[in-house]
Amino acid sequence: MPHRSGPLAEILALGVRAPNCFNAQMWQVRITSELSFSIQPNPTWSSSSSLDPENRELWISIGAFIETCVLAAADRGYQTITNNRKGEISLLFQPDPKPQKSHHSATIIKRRTSRWFFSSKLPTDLVIEMTRISSQNTLYFQRYSRQGELIAKIILEASEKQVGNPEKRRQVMKWHVRSMKEDIFRKDGISARSYDGSLVGRFLYFLFINPKAYKSPKFGKFWLSHSAKQLERCAGFVLILSDKQTPGAQVYAGRELQRIWLELTKRNVCAQPMSQPMEEGEEFEQRLIDGLQLGNKRIQMILRVGQCQKVFKGVSKRKSIEDILVP
Repeated sequence: MPHRSGPLAEILALGVRAPNCFNAQMWQVRITSELSFSIQPNPTWSSSSSLDPENRELWISIGAFIETCVLAAADRGYQTITNNRKGEISLLFQPDPKPQKSHHSATIIKRRTSRWFFSSKLPTDLVIEMTRISSQNTLYFQRYSRQGELIAKIILEASEKQVGNPEKRRQVMKWHVRSMKEDIFRKDGISARSYDGSLVGRFLYFLFINPKAYKSPKFGKFWLSHSAKQLERCAGFVLILSDKQTPGAQVYAGRELQRIWLELTKRNVCAQPMSQPMEEGEEFEQRLIDGLQLGNKRIQMILRVGQCQKVFKGVSKRKSIEDILVP
């Protein structure tokens, strides 16, 4: 079987490491040949409709999965032909007649989401590098610029609305690993490993992350307080934009997200998605568009970035290749 060994197995093993919302890993793969497969959404994610009613996070995550596979294939001397027919995206890998030396795989493995506090300033050379990543659809704003203040303010307001919604709190709880026992067997969701990989750290995490705590008003206050500190203690924000709000545009934004995130990782810059303004209604996104003078652009993703003051090597578990395969 091609998914058990060989280039396709290696590509998929790295593909499952792609960034995705709540570590839900909302992709399924159908092997079509020794060097090709198709991708489709995992219907499990549809049960979380209140978190992603327009499937923006779904298609961005699939886009990041595609880009990860494309970069992993390039490391192995393959070029990728992508095709999208009737909502099913296929990838075909062919030997590249002029392969370029690339080393994406190590960075793919190193990349992770950091939810801890960052330094509020980046060294001058890194600020210049961050500015250079800006393009028509990717922008960087320093935290304490006028634009950065606006972004932080609107993220916090959208977070407050999100925390105040009991159904969304319930859905968020669903995508958190809630016990030491569950942490052993579960292969998706956000776990204590992504906060603190130590045994003591995981124990303390599970004391706090439980259904009873999520229902408490104190939890909402704590979460907002923590979010406010995260927004205060970062160097800036990366915005990924698109011209349209379509699945195709969101897949492209997901591919751009992974490219940017890997570039940040190479420079030892940490990142955390904070896309609450796009999740909580058009009013928040539109205020950002107007305040940042983005014209007709749509915001697909916001990354909080900076140099980590506390680094953990832990990461939430990922599904195996067999787990994501469908007939």
